[in-house]
Amino acid sequence: MATQAEKAKNFWALHERADAFIIPNPWDPGSACLLAGLGFEVRAVTAAVSNPVNVLAPPLKNVTVAQLSEAGVKHISVGGALARAVIAALRRAGREMRDQGSFAWTADATPGSEINKLMESGDSI
Repeated sequence: MATQAEKAKNFWALHERADAFIIPNPWDPGSACLLAGLGFEVRAVTAAVSNPVNVLAPPLKNVTVAQLSEAGVKHISVGGALARAVIAALRRAGREMRDQGSFAWTADATPGSEINKLMESGDSI
């Protein structure tokens, strides 16, 4: 079983590959349309290159890992999406406490004992 440090090193190596082809990451509809107009589409790109294709997943709503794999994608990154999801959860919890004076958000909290087990084992998720 790989340690967290080994996993991090392996993850970082995916982004340092000299032979990887990176698909641009549009953050707004205008940029997405511009890139589409330039021919950036996952299926077209994967068919046109022999190098591994990387995809940043957060802009791809309603797309599955299986669909990306079928399209020829070899590496999928979530970028900062997990951090933004955590921040969104913190904001929802804060708004609930401020606006309703309630703590229903704690029902979704991971128990401390489970977090301790994860930290001790080095496993992820």
